Amino acid sequence: MAFSHPLAPSRWHRHRTSGPRLSAPYPFYKSWYSIFKSSQDSNIYSDFVFSLSSDENKVSILKQAMDQRDRSATAALLEYLYQDLSRISEIASKDIVLHPADRDLSSPSKQPLKGIESVQAHEDALIAATGGTLFMEVQSIEANEHFGAVLGVLRATKSGRHDLAIPFCGLWRFQDGKAVEHWENAADPRALARWLTA
Repeated sequence: MAFSHPLAPSRWHRHRTSGPRLSAPYPFYKSWYSIFKSSQDSNIYSDFVFSLSSDENKVSILKQAMDQRDRSATAALLEYLYQDLSRISEIASKDIVLHPADRDLSSPSKQPLKGIESVQAHEDALIAATGGTLFMEVQSIEANEHFGAVLGVLRATKSGRHDLAIPFCGLWRFQDGKAVEHWENAADPRALARWLTA
């Protein structure tokens, strides 16, 4: 039996006829979670959770597996995106909202960008402004099913200019596995804007 989810286990862990033992290894519960999660059948999943509810330790292990799966999936999407920001359309909702890093440099503040076409054009323009040298050096990613935070350094080079290196923090909101809102944050947004437009 094959599973399409990228985080599904590589092999089937068969259920013992006498029921799962408390001493069973952690991957056993993680595998069951992946199976029921990928089935998209909330009734079966609820029945499975109920069947374990009498043993607090088993339920705790299952919840840990659930949390790990959600963190891993969101973090993997963000890691993939920050390797190439032009991939935004692949991981975002068509209705995504983006709050640009330079939003507070003018008065009144810039309005957020709405819709994947506007957000894609924004990311493409950023890459073009660096002459294709943009490198998002990711230092850490913290994520769960709903939110993600990426810390790192935005780097780029341009002839006749000093190399750009500005710390950033990208904040994300996810829904149904897709990015629906993004806040760009640069340690010095004014310096970033000057370098990009020079």
